[in-house]
Formats: sequence, C-alpha cells, structure tokens
Amino acid sequence: MRLFRVTETRPQDLGQRGFTLIELIVTVAVLAIVVAMAAPAFNGMIANNRSAGMASELVATLNYARSESIRQAKRVSICPSTNGTSCLASADDWAKGWLVFVDLANSDSAAVSVGTVLRYWDKLDKKAVVSLKKKATAISYLRFNSKGMLARSKTSDTDVRTFEAYVSGCRGDAGRRITVGVTGFVSSSKSTCP
Repeated sequence: MRLFRVTETRPQDLGQRGFTLIELIVTVAVLAIVVAMAAPAFNGMIANNRSAGMASELVATLNYARSESIRQAKRVSICPSTNGTSCLASADDWAKGWLVFVDLANSDSAAVSVGTVLRYWDKLDKKAVVSLKKKATAISYLRFNSKGMLARSKTSDTDVRTFEAYVSGCRGDAGRRITVGVTGFVSSSKSTCP
C-alpha cells in the first residue's frame, strides 16, 4: 500500500526562473541612482524634523521657566550651560545646552546669580544653531521676574527677546524664531533656514 506518489521533476518542466546577470546589474544600477538622488532629500527632511523638535523643546523650556517664576514668586533665568551648574559667559553658546535656575540677583538689571537649579537641557543635536538677541545684540541669558514678565533693566526697554533655532542642513522654513515679549508671553514662528 502506497501513501503518496513520487514524481520526477525535470528542469525543462519548470520553465525559466531567476534573472540573467545583465538584468541583475541593470536593476542594481537603477536602484543605486534612485538612492543617490533620494538621500539628500531624506537628510534635509531629517534636519527639518530635528529643527522643529529642538525649537519645541526650547519653547517648553521658556514656558517652564516662566511658570516657575510665577509659582515660586522669584526671578527665574535661563542661560547656556554645559555642566548643569553654571552659565557660560559667551552669548554664542546656546547650542551647547541650557540651564533653568532660580536667579539670586538682587535686581532685574543685575548679573545672573545661579541659585537652585530647576532643570538642565543638554545633548542637543551636534548641528544645532541657537542664538538669543535683543534687537541685533546677542545676549547670554533671559530672566523672568517674580510675576512671569520679562525682567528688564529699565521700564523703557520694550524690546522682545528673540531666539533663532535650527539644525544645520535644514531646508525651507524649518527654522524657528521664538520671541519672548515684555509680558513674558512666548511665541514661535517659522523662519527660513540659512
């Protein structure tokens, strides 16, 4: 008694299978060309997404600092930092990370004095570009007073403070311009990547 039937398969019964060497080479060449054309666009898309993410993080940081100044009824400042305990002196160091702290300065116009550290952001994208300006002048810290308003050295100072944030390699309007007004309100808008 046989349970199954064995049949013999011959190569001529199977038909043609696979690719010829020429077809394979042409397919690989076309694929390489498509990948080479798509890679720069893909890298730009990644940089655009990183720019938007970093800017969102900065907006969240500013809103956090402002809310803490109101909650604690104290001056709270943000400055560039690489160690999480002190501010960097240069206004060009914002892309290295930033520090939010209770500011022990005795007036709104005094130099920053790091008190209790509230939060520290580091490990930004290596291609990050972040700057803070008052008009055209780069500044190295931003301070909120105990009422959550922008701390100013004199009442006639009505200039907004403006952060420019983007990741090198971004394209189009993926950069962000983040402004802090006199009332402490933080807003963000798109800006053109350089």
